[in-house]
Amino acid sequence: MDAFGIFEGGGAKGLAHIGALKAAEENGVKFIGVAGTSVGAIVASLVAAGYTPDELFSPEQQNGVLAVDYREFLDEERWNELSGVKDEILALFEKHKGSFGCKFMLALCRFARRNKGSIEAFWGDLGFFDTSKFEGWLEEKLQAKLSAKREGFKPSGPDGKVAFRDLMMPLKVIASELTGRRIQVFPRPIGNEAVAPAVAASISLPIVFAPKRIDRGQLVDGGVGL
Repeated sequence: MDAFGIFEGGGAKGLAHIGALKAAEENGVKFIGVAGTSVGAIVASLVAAGYTPDELFSPEQQNGVLAVDYREFLDEERWNELSGVKDEILALFEKHKGSFGCKFMLALCRFARRNKGSIEAFWGDLGFFDTSKFEGWLEEKLQAKLSAKREGFKPSGPDGKVAFRDLMMPLKVIASELTGRRIQVFPRPIGNEAVAPAVAASISLPIVFAPKRIDRGQLVDGGVGL
């Protein structure tokens, strides 16, 4: 049976998608096109490049392309800094629990002064992390599989990146555009677009990640659904 696969977001659901893919494979379902948002966009893009369920994740061996510590995609220095900020603010609320008077406000002001750099960085970027490390990881995985599938493969996208038209099957990636308050579907009919930046936009959970800037738009997690 030929079918289109649609993969929704939801964090840990990413691994649940692998189980569904394996069940589809065992029952003779062949995907001829895929779409996804957020973590579903990651899975869909890898499927579109030709990865099998067993290559994506093996429950028995606990390995595969998606068997990664996703903290690797975050800036380690910033992560450690924010962990300290989190512990400090939790201690602040615990100390003043049930009392939000002058003492609490003064303590909050001191907290803000001590962590001025982190707060300014967040307001400047509208998020604590960027998606550059994730994009590099995804680009590497896409190129590796497509090179194995096609002898002499060369990505045709901008800056030598894998483009949507390079994939083994059609792929649609869903993100939310803050600028126009609308859903953005990639690829757009404006030229040859790269896959990794679109998927990065689709996983850019607000606050955690700064919006992904593509052209003039600011794009965030497709699950926001503006």
